[in-house]
Amino acid sequence: MRLRFQFSSSLHHLAFILSLLVSIGKGFNEIRRNLISQLPALALAPLSLPKTGQNSLSDIKAELEKSQLYWTDNEDDKLVDWNRLRYGTSTLIEKSSNILPESAAFPSTYPKWLEGCWRTKYEYLKASFPQGRNVISVRVPGAGLATCLALPNVGYNPYPFVQKFLSNGAAVYEDVAYNIPRKMEAFWSDCKVIAVQTETKKSGMSPKCCVSGVGCTKAENPSLHLPSTRFVVDFEGPTRSAGRKLQSIDLTLMNASSSRSVKGSFKLSKQYAQFNVQQDFQTFYKETIILKSTEVSDTPSRIEGLVKVSAFLPRSKTSGGGQSAITYDDSRAVALYDYSIELTRELKSCDG
Repeated sequence: MRLRFQFSSSLHHLAFILSLLVSIGKGFNEIRRNLISQLPALALAPLSLPKTGQNSLSDIKAELEKSQLYWTDNEDDKLVDWNRLRYGTSTLIEKSSNILPESAAFPSTYPKWLEGCWRTKYEYLKASFPQGRNVISVRVPGAGLATCLALPNVGYNPYPFVQKFLSNGAAVYEDVAYNIPRKMEAFWSDCKVIAVQTETKKSGMSPKCCVSGVGCTKAENPSLHLPSTRFVVDFEGPTRSAGRKLQSIDLTLMNASSSRSVKGSFKLSKQYAQFNVQQDFQTFYKETIILKSTEVSDTPSRIEGLVKVSAFLPRSKTSGGGQSAITYDDSRAVALYDYSIELTRELKSCDG
């Protein structure tokens, strides 16, 4: 196994160590909660965006840097029917689709200049808690490993990994069957992806593509790499009590919207519902990405950007206390995670 540990003397790594030492003897859940809640609020590195006479570009950046992000775009609409957005049962994969949350009408699309293979580097910037740290618990997306597939290990700087964006002639889209497993293993080196599936509105759920290569060819699995709004991954990972265990995550893209301000700049916002099947655990989060080409070209060699993940904590009517006794707005994010992102074009093919 190739170790993917990166040493850094930066402040946020020191905070991780200190928070871990302080938390010894408090149990795993408490350690994880303290760890995530004590992430330092480092200054957000400025992104040198191209200057323009339009206001739209500055508006995009301002939206990304808001400290209070709502689940809906309308801040006045504070009532979210979370029950309508939930998965119905832990046996959802074997059941009919009527117990699944409603997926987006269309998959996410990207600029034409993003088509191709990219060496991707994520760097942690900060975490913030707009409604206070007392709201944070292990139920918050990102508080546990792989509870937020947008950032599978919040606070960690992963080893760079390759991502792929494809074109179907009409639009450029993310190859989630290729990208998400590589992101998971980069952020969480103890995780090993075993199989993946994707779902399209037209073709339904694809057969499993296994790490052995079975079920992965275009003849066996023609819809695997098509634009999709739902993704299922089987993986092996360590657990607190049962050692390494086969686990599954079901991820639904619920909504996606994008905008462009000037040539070379792009913003995308995606809402997700995630279900960790064996844990019978659901999370909701919004991922907002702003990307900027560093050169004026239809095929740029380097792209830089910012990523913000907004974590939401729907109230549980059956909890009988705990989070239900704390006053907070569950239509507004309880945690915000910021990363910088840098993509460098891979000249060689990333097929496979």
